[in-house]
Amino acid sequence: MKLGLLVALSLCCGFTLTQSQIIGQPNDWAQPQGNITLTWTNAPALPENRDAQVLRLTIHTPSFLYTKDGSLPSPLDEYDSLAFWAYRDPAPEPTTLELQLLETDGKAKFWRRLDLTHTGWKLIEVPLRYMRRSDTRTPRWDRVRRVGFYFRHPATLSLAQLTFTKGPHRAHLTADELAAIAFPNTPRNQLKIVDKPDLLLLTDATQLDTTLLSERLTEINHCLRHDLPFLNGPDGQPTLLIFATENAYREFTPRFAAKLGGVADKPASGGYTIQAIATSSWDPNKGTLRPVYSHEYVHAWLDRVAGLPSGAGDWVQEGFANHYQIRFHPQNDLPNLIRTSIADPKQYLPLQQLCSGKRIPMNRYWQALTVVRFLLEKTSYQQHLPALFEAFHKNASTDLSPHIETILHTNWDTFTRDWLQFCRDTYAKP
Repeated sequence: MKLGLLVALSLCCGFTLTQSQIIGQPNDWAQPQGNITLTWTNAPALPENRDAQVLRLTIHTPSFLYTKDGSLPSPLDEYDSLAFWAYRDPAPEPTTLELQLLETDGKAKFWRRLDLTHTGWKLIEVPLRYMRRSDTRTPRWDRVRRVGFYFRHPATLSLAQLTFTKGPHRAHLTADELAAIAFPNTPRNQLKIVDKPDLLLLTDATQLDTTLLSERLTEINHCLRHDLPFLNGPDGQPTLLIFATENAYREFTPRFAAKLGGVADKPASGGYTIQAIATSSWDPNKGTLRPVYSHEYVHAWLDRVAGLPSGAGDWVQEGFANHYQIRFHPQNDLPNLIRTSIADPKQYLPLQQLCSGKRIPMNRYWQALTVVRFLLEKTSYQQHLPALFEAFHKNASTDLSPHIETILHTNWDTFTRDWLQFCRDTYAKP
């Protein structure tokens, strides 16, 4: 049996659905990618007793199908959900696909995996606030221009009436919605909440001084804005959740991932940031100004403001997070660690490897923070940071190699020598 697809975009105002055939004609779609055959034919009656023309797809291998730019409603973040009808013939295996909302260059997207197991017609509804964010570059709703499908396997499927709906929710999670997920057993009036432009802080830890902590995080925000004044945003607030118990903290990440249609392990570290939401737990021995709160806040800040995914674990995310953590929570043994490490090339990674954009090991966080501080304080390099961050955004990668000559106007040997000398001067014995 052939595979069919009808997509008719529908807009709605309030709770009254208004049909608008924006998507559904051949010229609405870009050239598909992969081994996929497109044909147009009449559709059988849909569950809502509507007849329409369908785009039939025969998918042989993993394939992509996207609309052209300009076919989506705007502003998209005012919409509640995206829904479509899906028809499946009886099949022993699920039909797996990804629903994607993409920026123009395709390097940043909101997406959700869908495993369809039903037979016949079924309405599939996807709340926009529970779509995942790409791990290459943080997507923004005001930059989304296309909707698409990624079909992972050969399958038999028909899709109909792709519909954006306005309702009681929007594309961003509100403080109340996030609180209900994070603290499901705690009444709203028993939570402490700080809600301001540079911070959304929620906690059920009664001993936490939210005023003191919010002042500290606002100070860090001011430092970040001072050091990186060329960044605009944010797309939402940097968010920090602090749980009263360590167990509650560790249980949140897999629970939240499930809301996004994904799977995640419980975090093993003292703090963890997922989808620009920083999390940690109350520790009476470390108190309100626990260093990890500052660290994870910076991760969330870079995600929201710079568009650098918080879960990347790369040299930029970890370098900045550790730099500001140490700046506000000095570590007495750090200078000696750095002096000892730079004295032996076996104790540090080649900078080209460290700055590749890939995840770095925890025992090299000290090195990432020194590179970040070096770039912030060395005038000959600091002046190029705006262009460097713009290139990171364009390439959806923090790999420094493509920009070492074109933007920083140096090479790896010189950059490494300059960095080593900076470390010797900055962390010299008193």
